[in-house]
Amino acid sequence: MKTFYITLFSVFFAFVSFAQKLGFTQLLDSGKNEYRRQFSEVKSDFSKCYTLFEQAVLLQPNSAEARYWLGHAIDKINMADGSTLNRSTKELTVQASEQFERVIKLEKKYKGEIFNLDPYSKLTAIWGSLALAYLIKKEKDSALWAYAEGRRRGAFNDAILEFNRQLLESCTPNAILLCQGDNITLPIYYLQEVEDFRKDVSIVDVNLGSTNWYNDFIRRTATFKFTYEDPELDSLGFREWAPQEQIIINENNKQEFIKWTLKPTYYQNYVLKSDLVLLDIFKNNFFKRDFYYSGTNVDSSMGSLHLDAANYITLNGVICKVVRTPNVSDTAVLNIPPALKKYNIDNVSQENINNSPDVLSLFNQMRYAYLVYVWSLLDKQKFKEAKELWSEMEQKFFLSKLPLVSELNEPYKKLRNATMESKRLTN
Repeated sequence: MKTFYITLFSVFFAFVSFAQKLGFTQLLDSGKNEYRRQFSEVKSDFSKCYTLFEQAVLLQPNSAEARYWLGHAIDKINMADGSTLNRSTKELTVQASEQFERVIKLEKKYKGEIFNLDPYSKLTAIWGSLALAYLIKKEKDSALWAYAEGRRRGAFNDAILEFNRQLLESCTPNAILLCQGDNITLPIYYLQEVEDFRKDVSIVDVNLGSTNWYNDFIRRTATFKFTYEDPELDSLGFREWAPQEQIIINENNKQEFIKWTLKPTYYQNYVLKSDLVLLDIFKNNFFKRDFYYSGTNVDSSMGSLHLDAANYITLNGVICKVVRTPNVSDTAVLNIPPALKKYNIDNVSQENINNSPDVLSLFNQMRYAYLVYVWSLLDKQKFKEAKELWSEMEQKFFLSKLPLVSELNEPYKKLRNATMESKRLTN
């Protein structure tokens, strides 16, 4: 009889465990589906997916994935998107942070499904957003507290800050850097506000230009010319637009100008508010300040302005620069800028690289820049220089510490073979 009860208890315990697991999976999957549905809605409500994730966490408190998604839901309730970043609150930021902190304690290298950002980047995003919300309200002390508290809890890790120092160091004095993304814009504000690092560089987030609060922040804090006033910005929205030629003439040298065609950016018929804001900044400051944008893709044509990339945009290490004289990009791409030339990843911890897919992706942008330069040298049959540059890249960004991201696997192999072939030709 005793054996019977033991067996019965074991079966019952296994059944309850199975039922809980099944319920947990359904809750988590339903929460994810609801989250994605709300993410695509104009007027979103993340309360339902929050409830589903909360119930999933109650069933399995040590599920890193359930806590990761619960943190996402809390973050979305805190601020649905960039348009409501200025309403970010301390209370909800702390609640979201606690979930992502717990995720990292449970799994230093998170193994669950990732939505846009890994847990380390989400900490930077939520605390950086709160700090920026305080700056918008002119509450500098509160912003500095948010930066410090975020850093204490795991945001703004050394690797993220290191990469963004490289971005700023790649800019000439008093440049304007166009950027976007939580791992770029928010850490750069941290560096400028907390470390007073390269405050001469003006930052413009090209996506946040669609919001009134950010444009007001730019007008109040920027050192460059911005001509839109409050009444105009309040009424400024998407505008019907046919392709139009744009031209900016250097006031000090009428023979120097930049010319391109601005195309519609929205449904082939319209431009957005952020496009018009960016155009205003560009037209009023080009030839007065150097312009850069974050990223290594020359064909991205500086966000939404659709500049003639072949003529006016050149790779400058981990950023792209808008040049003032056409048809120089082919020459400039051969020269690695000083900031990248002197940099290596010795100061980046292996743990940061191993545990954060976002860190791995960011630092591979430096390797990608080298690959572009090597390819350009090979294309011009400068085999010796290409071989030397390849060796330099391998020593600075060695694979055992910085593995390749998947999208670089094939280009890396092809270029390595081409470089080795060129080495044979020069021997």
